[in-house]
Amino acid sequence: MIFFFGGIIIFLLSILVSKLFKRSDKHSIENPLAKLATKSTIILFEGLFIAYSVFQVKTQWFFSIMLMVIGVMYIVFHTIYGMKVYWVLVIVFALEPPYISL
Repeated sequence: MIFFFGGIIIFLLSILVSKLFKRSDKHSIENPLAKLATKSTIILFEGLFIAYSVFQVKTQWFFSIMLMVIGVMYIVFHTIYGMKVYWVLVIVFALEPPYISL
């Protein structure tokens, strides 16, 4: 639930910041990466579903699965925005000690 509501809050804050800086929250129709941004949302929802489903059986695996899902999203963000900071975040998530114990 935290990730779900956190995502909602992040989305709303990004719209607010865009409006404060008088930037458009729309992308151009010609942008070839627009579809990638939309389709990557499906990855996030599937990851949330997998994490929640596994959480019902193995509670300790939840955060490791969520780190992987968010890491994949940051790789997509790097492709869309071209900012190197997303690769740094992917590496930080990858180096995070695993919470998975068999």
